[in-house]
Amino acid sequence: MRVVRESLGLTQKQLARLAGVSQGSVSRFENGRHGKIAALVVLELTVALARQCRGEAAHLQLQAFDGLLDELALIFGGEEEAPEAPPYTGTRIRQGGIGVARNAVLLREGRSWTIAYQGSTRALRDCVGLTYIANLLSDPGRSVHALALLAGSHDARGASAGDGTGCPAVERARIRVTRAIRRAVARIAIVQPTLGAHLGAAIRTGTQCSYRPRDGSSIRWDVTQTD
Repeated sequence: MRVVRESLGLTQKQLARLAGVSQGSVSRFENGRHGKIAALVVLELTVALARQCRGEAAHLQLQAFDGLLDELALIFGGEEEAPEAPPYTGTRIRQGGIGVARNAVLLREGRSWTIAYQGSTRALRDCVGLTYIANLLSDPGRSVHALALLAGSHDARGASAGDGTGCPAVERARIRVTRAIRRAVARIAIVQPTLGAHLGAAIRTGTQCSYRPRDGSSIRWDVTQTD
């Protein structure tokens, strides 16, 4: 919420006035002390921010709210919170876990993900879009059919000749995969804005999806998924 508020050029005081709540409520939520404010107050803050989304970046900001609302549902729904991400040292995520990581790490363990990027480590709850992103990051530059991502495989079995454009099943897969990836990128942007911007520019969605950094960066991703 802090990232989106700042991207809109609003201070905590201005957001509080727009939402009709106290500045203290804004500060407490942005600092992670959500247990001290009501869910209704959080929703009022979210609606107030959403109403300020305008211009070319409005669709990206609104996508970020999708991820924010998902996290709020988990927080106020009484489920167990996602575990704290272990510190990232640049060599290992955890003892006995994945090995040397030159640049960045994407690790799924059960229902949680650990993302380490540019010295920052964050944890996110599992969602299907993160799985799609992991598949793309593990094979940079390669195009993967939307049907293949939907099926959890690099083999696009079931697609018609060519890229399958026009086939109802392919079109449904394209829409579902594209929406899931965009929502996942928006969720990442909330906790790691720099990485969110990088992935938003580097991941291409459609019937064929791929991870192709446009700036020529040579980020080496260590992608691991375990149950």
